Amino acid sequence: MKIMYHYYTDLTVNQVNKLKELGINLKVGLDTLEIEKGSLYEKIKPYLEEWGLEKDKALRTYYTKNELDEASVLIYEGSWTNGYPQPDNDWPESQTTYDVSRLCNECGVGKVQKEPFRLKKTPVWKSQSVFDLEWVFDELFVKKGTYETLFKPFGIDCWPVMLYKKEIIIEDTVQLKLPISNTSPDLSKQPFKQCSTCGIKKYSPQIEGLFPKIEKPEFAICRSKEYQGFDHAADKWIFITQELRQKMIVEGIKIDYLPCAK
Repeated sequence: MKIMYHYYTDLTVNQVNKLKELGINLKVGLDTLEIEKGSLYEKIKPYLEEWGLEKDKALRTYYTKNELDEASVLIYEGSWTNGYPQPDNDWPESQTTYDVSRLCNECGVGKVQKEPFRLKKTPVWKSQSVFDLEWVFDELFVKKGTYETLFKPFGIDCWPVMLYKKEIIIEDTVQLKLPISNTSPDLSKQPFKQCSTCGIKKYSPQIEGLFPKIEKPEFAICRSKEYQGFDHAADKWIFITQELRQKMIVEGIKIDYLPCAK
């Protein structure tokens, strides 16, 4: 695997010169820095901490084929993002889609889906079979035929999806009704914040290396019990078993995965 750190920088001349001495060339003012975890990163880390950049770094881990193939459980990491849920002036806590009576206004935990999602237009599927939506990181939408042949045999139910304003069902698209996992990952080392209002822990969505170990869940695809997200966003991880992943590969479904540790 390869672990990469990403920074948005706004550096002075002296700071740029210091990094240049260490072999890193950036512009004065706004620029971006991406660096692999390793000896060079360790050399520049004290300066990044001194300049206040280290606390806001983003990270991404790139996995080998063997690491993906050997994991018994994986995390959904994204696919085709097909626009925004509607009405878009009613988000992120849409009272059209969600029951927000138990929503925590501080951390975003507590909304429960009560109605189908609305889309601005009917999806143009082409070669894709799965998509997600902006602002919604723990729901999956799939081509109806793919649902029938791939997900329904695993006992996964679905929601219909509506065309906004016309309020009619989009016939070739459904939303997976993901069950909650019956097992939990070992998140003892994962950073989290505990909400001062509702008391619920919300974990950092940034994973360095493999995702923490989890026993194989009862369901081939499901959502975690635990919440993850920054600021007011509160979502759940989506677990996918290797068995389902292999069937998705055969079906030509291209999505990104994060492997769980054994």
